[in-house]
Amino acid sequence: MVRAFLIGASPSVDLQQLKRGFRLAKFVSGRDLLIAVDGGLETCLRLGLRADWWVGDADSWVFSRSELLESAQAVVDLPRNKDRSDFYFAVQSALWRKVTHLYAFGVTGGRADHHLAVLQDLAHFSGKGFLHVSAHGTDGDYFFLSERISQWKQLMKAGRLISLFALSESVTGVTVRGVRFPLGLRTKATLKGSSGLSNEAKAGTCLVSLKKGRLLVLLPATE
Repeated sequence: MVRAFLIGASPSVDLQQLKRGFRLAKFVSGRDLLIAVDGGLETCLRLGLRADWWVGDADSWVFSRSELLESAQAVVDLPRNKDRSDFYFAVQSALWRKVTHLYAFGVTGGRADHHLAVLQDLAHFSGKGFLHVSAHGTDGDYFFLSERISQWKQLMKAGRLISLFALSESVTGVTVRGVRFPLGLRTKATLKGSSGLSNEAKAGTCLVSLKKGRLLVLLPATE
């Protein structure tokens, strides 16, 4: 198992929440790969961590070149004129390095177009070579399922909001357990668009599985 933790520069980065997320995921510096995506390098430094990679085009950071080279073990320079985001190429780089478990922080929230691009990119990559793909921010936790990553489960408190979104034309063979509102009377349902919006977990283990398609399991942040 090879794990990568990607750190972006979104306003949804909260240092205390990020530290908690690292603890829950049992991040181990020097064993797990830490990738700073452009301005996410500043967050890595605030954590007191040196990035294994920096991937970006330097349009959202204020470091000198020498500071950059001191703060990351390897640098992947990207052109500013390109048709994909820095984040996309960071995830692609992780895939090339045979990473199996991908955790992204500070990549949701903020600009709506970047937020949507991240969701589309992670949905795309969830069907490639990963066994786990998730994103975490102050706005919520996002888990991406596909034929390759066909199941998600987590201990939940009663009443915790959970929404399911089809990120492909349809998602078939969907089974959801441990929620207040079942998906109709069938064990294996078909989801389209936002037809899985605003469910509630029961106390205990919540499980979501699928047979075909791309599915987002979203646990929105609550007050």
